[in-house]
Amino acid sequence: MPERLIDFISGVEVKATPEEVEAVQPFAHRLVEDFGYPKNQISTHPQHRIARSPSDETQTYPVDIAIFASASKRPEQLQLLVECKQKKRSDGIKQLKHYLDLCPATLGVWFNGEEHCYLRKFVDDRGVNAYEELPTIPRFGQRVEDIGRFLRRDLIATHNLKTIFKDLRNYIAGNATGITRDETIAAEIINVLFCKIYDELNTAPDELLTFRYGVDESAQEVVARIQELFRKVQSEYSDVFEEEDRIHLDDRTLPYVVGELQPFCVTDAERDAIGDAFEVFIGPALKGSQGQFFTPRNIVRTAVTIVDPGPDDRILDPACGSGGFLVVALEHVWDKLAVEAKDRGLGKSWLRRKEDAVAQDNIFGIEKDSFLAKITKAYMAIIGDGRGGIFCENSLLSPTEWSHEAATKVPDGEFDIVLTNPPFGAKITISDPDVLKYYDLGYKWVKDRGTGKWTKTTRLLKKQAPQLLFIERCLRLLKEGGRLGIVLPDGVLGGAKIGYVPHYIESRFDIIASVDCPLESFSPNTTTKVHVMVLQKKKAGESVDADVFMSVPQIIGHDRKGHPIYRPSSPDALWDDLEETRSRWERFRGGKLKTADHLGFSVRRSEMEESLHAKRYLPEFMAVIRRLRATKQPVLRLRDMAIRIATGANVDNLDYVDDASEGVPYILVKNVLAEGITFSNLKHIRKEVAQAFPACQAKGGDIVINRCGDAGLAVVIPKDYEGAVVCGFCFLVRLKRDYDPYYVTAYLNGHLGLMQSKRLAVGSILEHITKADLQDLLIVLPKKKGVIESVAEKCREATEYRQKARKAMETFRATFVEVEKDL
Repeated sequence: MPERLIDFISGVEVKATPEEVEAVQPFAHRLVEDFGYPKNQISTHPQHRIARSPSDETQTYPVDIAIFASASKRPEQLQLLVECKQKKRSDGIKQLKHYLDLCPATLGVWFNGEEHCYLRKFVDDRGVNAYEELPTIPRFGQRVEDIGRFLRRDLIATHNLKTIFKDLRNYIAGNATGITRDETIAAEIINVLFCKIYDELNTAPDELLTFRYGVDESAQEVVARIQELFRKVQSEYSDVFEEEDRIHLDDRTLPYVVGELQPFCVTDAERDAIGDAFEVFIGPALKGSQGQFFTPRNIVRTAVTIVDPGPDDRILDPACGSGGFLVVALEHVWDKLAVEAKDRGLGKSWLRRKEDAVAQDNIFGIEKDSFLAKITKAYMAIIGDGRGGIFCENSLLSPTEWSHEAATKVPDGEFDIVLTNPPFGAKITISDPDVLKYYDLGYKWVKDRGTGKWTKTTRLLKKQAPQLLFIERCLRLLKEGGRLGIVLPDGVLGGAKIGYVPHYIESRFDIIASVDCPLESFSPNTTTKVHVMVLQKKKAGESVDADVFMSVPQIIGHDRKGHPIYRPSSPDALWDDLEETRSRWERFRGGKLKTADHLGFSVRRSEMEESLHAKRYLPEFMAVIRRLRATKQPVLRLRDMAIRIATGANVDNLDYVDDASEGVPYILVKNVLAEGITFSNLKHIRKEVAQAFPACQAKGGDIVINRCGDAGLAVVIPKDYEGAVVCGFCFLVRLKRDYDPYYVTAYLNGHLGLMQSKRLAVGSILEHITKADLQDLLIVLPKKKGVIESVAEKCREATEYRQKARKAMETFRATFVEVEKDL
């Protein structure tokens, strides 16, 4: 979490306390974006203060958020205050009432980032302050009496649905009788959501909504109206909902949920409301075990934008989850139809007919989880009546094992577009041999050392990651020339052991785009780093060398805890680099991408190696690679210069010794600096432990290279540290006699060496260089006489100077110990 942030209301820099990040700033956004209050009538920093007691004239109580009747913000104009200090509901409400007793405001909000309470202050028959809970607060310019009287045109879109769902989940779990399990809560809230969506789609702009909760209504009236609305949903979509399905939320909880959701237009939400709801209510534990990490809408939109489905394309998601890809793809096609209708002067009836035809005839999804399949089917039914294309099946099984209807409607080789985020995770693997043998990627592949080509063997694997099998499944589902947008973990896109996967992809697909998504993309649920890959199934006998679009966005709109990140120059705008990625793609597609940086660049397919990581092909890296490939100087790979390249040894903390004279030096990443090895904080390990790792013991003149951290940084081991053991986060390189280690070290620490290392460093949390990639580092050996010797000599001298300085310091310290005895 950053130490400072820019306050959304005032624009001043404030301390980023948990209270500020999790409660004050999110609710300030809601006040402006959802409830329409002008910023100039809100005080946050500096905080408005109220009296501690009726006789207090110093105004010492600070209010987290204060809303006034005008921009002058006079104390007597205080209308509404928000209290965020207390985490517990009971403590927060108690303090909120105390604050309201001491000021003219009649409305108050307690919000802790997860739960809320809305209060109205009034004077009772005895002439004292009393309080009642409200379903929500009035919008700007609205009376309390108007709460809940929403016309369809009054609803507003919001990007804060996830925050609202977290609030609802916490309230239901803490208050609903008999409903505590996340799966049960999810089923309840989704049934309520479909009532709201159905109501939005079937209510005219000037009609009063059925999904509402007014201040003049009893809880029983609200519950009865929502239950009747759900019966209409069941009746119209009887093939989706079971007759026995019910909303079981009690008379206290259901009105709370309605009150919180009623101001917003879910069907116009910026994010997939159903996907967000499921993500919040099911919880990370269940999702992680099933690999169900729901794809953020901005990633979905990026994939759909690049794949660019059209009105005539048959579209499939074979792992559709809650339907996010299908919904965005449908919206994308509908937008195209709307443009066509406008350009051709066609009426609304033509447009509606075309929209319905696309939803019913061209949208298909498969999901093996019955609950998720039901969600997608219901959601598609409500927004476009596309429920007939959603099936509960296991996509990885042969279609002969599906239902007859699914096998008939989802045949291999018939889809123009496949969009998907297949399940992934270390704990979920496919081990059924009957499934594995159905796929080429279910077998072991080997690499020919001579040609570098990968070949499938006849040996069936014991298990395989599902995301790899899904690549092949998508290939079979596509027509020749069909396009695939797929979210894949970085780990499958390159590496010595997994190299057969990029080979498989490149041999069967033309790569259209590779987008390297930030580490925080799926946070806070998982830190798995992913790419959005857009591929096109090759046509038989056709091979085209073309430019591949790539992007490496850095910020995705939220941090690792899921908190929103706003642009420093515009605190009300989310900082999402994927917006620029999509813009760069449009320019690239139109031949107008004039500048190349990390948000948008291209590389020729013929230049790509056995790695599909977009970062590897950043312009600054490719400039170095092209320079090395074009040089007329001799160039060797590090593997050709080395006798041995070994990964260091990992030892236990218990293997350390405090007395250096009793141990062997143990070189860590932090000891490898640009200036050479630092010995001031060098660790030592037991001698018998060091002897267990002979391949990791250094000789004078060996090179130590950082595998992670400052990846690629190199130092030469001085002669007096022969026998030192290199840690597991470093490589130990021993060169052949023909090559000078001091020249190679200088080269590796220079521009050409470090840029190669940065290019090769990959990883989700800690970037590292693989041994296979390190071996392929290109070393230039100048032909000009004396250059190598001159560089090597200067590097050797610097190393020896450091060695002499270290010995002089050791001698001085030993001498001073004797001096200290006489002090």
